[in-house]
Amino acid sequence: MNKIYFEKVPVIDSLQLEKILFSYENIPILFICVDKNNIRYLCLCDDLIDEESWIIVPIPTDTLLDVLNNKITVLSAFKDRKIIIANRGFDEDVKYSIEEYNKIDPDELPLSDQYLEMKEYLSDYIDEIS
Repeated sequence: MNKIYFEKVPVIDSLQLEKILFSYENIPILFICVDKNNIRYLCLCDDLIDEESWIIVPIPTDTLLDVLNNKITVLSAFKDRKIIIANRGFDEDVKYSIEEYNKIDPDELPLSDQYLEMKEYLSDYIDEIS
């Protein structure tokens, strides 16, 4: 994929879309981006109604593999980390902020028991990053 998905992210610069893990009506909801240093980031779109909003967190390969293999929940990948929040009102530029996990509204985060579903198509990606 490798198209720029987020630009001018604080401390990171730009993030390229690497893999969509889950989408809804062709909109990436849960996906992986990568920075210029090949660090992966787990990105979750948490609002498309009032504005576009994402939560983004760097994710080590072993943690990503645990999510992909249902060893841990999606929420576990965000816990106890600094989270980048990206918001864009319609027809506006994206604004970024960095928050501690415990300051994020729980309604903005994945459910505590949510695992990645319908992932049969991800086996090649799992092999690629293993």
